[in-house]
Amino acid sequence: IMGQIKEAAAKAGMACIGEFSGGKGYHLWFPVNTPVPAAEMRTALYALSHIVASKCEFFQLEIFPKQDRLTGKGLGNLVKLPLGIHRATGKRSFLIIGGARDIDRQLAALEGFEPSGPQSVSMLAGEAARTQVVLHPASAKLEEHFPDLVKLMNGCRILGQLISECLKGRDPGERGRKVMLATIGFLRNGREMLHHLLAGAPDYNRPLLDYEISRLRGTPLGCRRIHSLMGFGEGGLDCSFELKKGEYPHPLLLLDHWKRDIESAPLHAERIENLRDAILHLKTAIKIVERFL
Repeated sequence: IMGQIKEAAAKAGMACIGEFSGGKGYHLWFPVNTPVPAAEMRTALYALSHIVASKCEFFQLEIFPKQDRLTGKGLGNLVKLPLGIHRATGKRSFLIIGGARDIDRQLAALEGFEPSGPQSVSMLAGEAARTQVVLHPASAKLEEHFPDLVKLMNGCRILGQLISECLKGRDPGERGRKVMLATIGFLRNGREMLHHLLAGAPDYNRPLLDYEISRLRGTPLGCRRIHSLMGFGEGGLDCSFELKKGEYPHPLLLLDHWKRDIESAPLHAERIENLRDAILHLKTAIKIVERFL
């Protein structure tokens, strides 16, 4: 994974240095010769992580800085500097550069390392900001059957990535599943949409998903919590809403009818109660059989 990220960074003109953290994980540093805004760097790193997201089933990528800007309360999320001692393991971290682990040789190798210019970060961040979510070819009729999903994909970058992964038959992960459940699940046809999206995942369990949906209470998951769960901190990702007094930001604000759905829709039940539920059950069963065939 590290090699693939470094390769993607090189294509984008961004310098990258790998580091063993001294614990269980690795850090990737992207040095620049001139300071760049945190929001711009976060957007660029998010674009790089998206390139290799499908190959990170057993790894979690975490991006620093975790905020676009400081709020005046402290210094934000901190990260350990390279070549230090890991406080939990007592092991020294080392840079994966020049084939040497001793500090003197690593520092010597760093002297010849050329950081990237700020224009590389700006270019990658600009491309990421202009990128539009493209529907998977296998789901060309998604907008016809589930137009709300398309609006959420285009309006929320995190939901867009999660939905795209599901349309490709991939598991969105425990946190991704939680985000989808606590947003899409609140809509009137949320149960149908969630079954449609998750039926192709390897560990799809229809009764369990019905149970989880039936337990939904309260309000949709907010943007700040979603960003935190998915490793982006509390900063925004180009999300903007016209909030009314007392309202908090969440992805369903992209839909005009979200509040009406929550207020008027009956609680989703676990068991099959009508013909619509029976048809949904049959459709998802067919998907499972097709996958195994």
